[in-house]
Amino acid sequence: MEIFEFSGYLADVGGWAALPLMLLGLSLCLAGKYFIRFIVMVAAFIPVAVTVHLLALSFGGLNNDDAMIAAGGAGLVVALFASAMYKRIHVILAGAFGLVVGSILLGIISEMYEIDSVVLLLLHDVSFMIGAKAFKSWEEELHFAAPSAIGGLFLGIGWSLWTAVSDNLTEVEPFSTENSIILFVAMMGGAFFQLWMFGKGGYMDQRKSLQGHPQQSVSKRPRNEIDFL
Repeated sequence: MEIFEFSGYLADVGGWAALPLMLLGLSLCLAGKYFIRFIVMVAAFIPVAVTVHLLALSFGGLNNDDAMIAAGGAGLVVALFASAMYKRIHVILAGAFGLVVGSILLGIISEMYEIDSVVLLLLHDVSFMIGAKAFKSWEEELHFAAPSAIGGLFLGIGWSLWTAVSDNLTEVEPFSTENSIILFVAMMGGAFFQLWMFGKGGYMDQRKSLQGHPQQSVSKRPRNEIDFL
């Protein structure tokens, strides 16, 4: 079941886009907290661009090239607007997290049941809105979970492109069951890694505290202190 009408186009660019997408996804999984504004732009761009593209093809009477231009323009406008709303950034991160979780579930369901492309796309949009409502209170956690989720998304799409090129396929299915598994593992692994590395009381905090409070030298310790080392 195809989710994107332009899956054939994705297969055409897979030869040069697969590896950069996977490297970008890995970077977001491991250090996504430093790319929050970029994550917000991507999270706003993807659902808008894909929705406009499919609606323009299905109901607007546009050809594929014109539909992609319209989708890219609409997605870019919304992405720039979302990036400017920095004080509400956690709501968009929550929506991105909801979108990715919905993509995992819908990717598995679409393998078992045939779902119309328009319906499937609308369900992805609904998952974004549900995520924005349900997870917006997870402000700190979302700074680690949402980048890992988007990183997992890029890893899955990059893997699909790589597979398509290797197997000489003419179409790509970015949200197949295999990609859903990749996305889930990358999202969870990346979120836990970033919490351990950058979270409160994590590795970086402990390192900074040690640098700020260096241990006393042996010569300055009290004479009755026993140095077991």
